[in-house]
Amino acid sequence: MPWSEAVIDARIFQPAVARAAPIITVADTLQSLLALQAVRRSIATGQTVALQDLR
Repeated sequence: MPWSEAVIDARIFQPAVARAAPIITVADTLQSLLALQAVRRSIATGQTVALQDLR
């Protein structure tokens, strides 16, 4: 088997998990934005952030 075919074979047989990119959903993005807003609000008002606001 030529070297180029061996490289192609190695790529084909890699586990799918190693090639998978993280999936960021709209819900994940919205949750991150809500947590950021809670932190900004706490900085602006001088109050602490409730843990449930960061989840």
